[in-house]
Amino acid sequence: GLNGKITPSGTVNVTKGANQTFTFTADAGYQIKDVLIDNVSAGKVTTYTFSNVTANHGISAVFAELPAEFPITASAGSGGSINPSGVVTAAAGSKASFTITPDPGFRIADVLVDGISAGPVPLYEFAGISSAHTITAEFTVAENIALNKPASSQSYYRNYQPSKANDDDATNSSYWAANWYP
Repeated sequence: GLNGKITPSGTVNVTKGANQTFTFTADAGYQIKDVLIDNVSAGKVTTYTFSNVTANHGISAVFAELPAEFPITASAGSGGSINPSGVVTAAAGSKASFTITPDPGFRIADVLVDGISAGPVPLYEFAGISSAHTITAEFTVAENIALNKPASSQSYYRNYQPSKANDDDATNSSYWAANWYP
């Protein structure tokens, strides 16, 4: 079809009983709109294989111009934010960056891009945008350790031994106890 190609193209001779695969590639700025197999839609497929060929077949592809813009839906669970948020419109081929920020006492648990984990990243960038996307930030309570003075060198809390630290008199003779807080 126009604005794309089928490989191989033209009349293709196939040995009776053999398989033949075709690949569909849209030109820059276009997408596969439909593939027709014997005038029946196969959908927006990028390859099609005729299996056990015993008769003549027809194959064609329809290509359509890509939209000029695509929506990216950004959301965050409780415990933080994503910026920008809501539905963001991005031009085809452009980039869009999102900053994920946990609230105090929280940390980033995961960032899901189109439902797939990208890990606990504080920044995510979509590049070469050619379709709609979703990005969701998830947060969890951070487990932090507060250092409380004084403690003896024999003190410990939840298997966290106190450690020496520089104190006001710069002698490094003070011990700090590790305590959990949410």
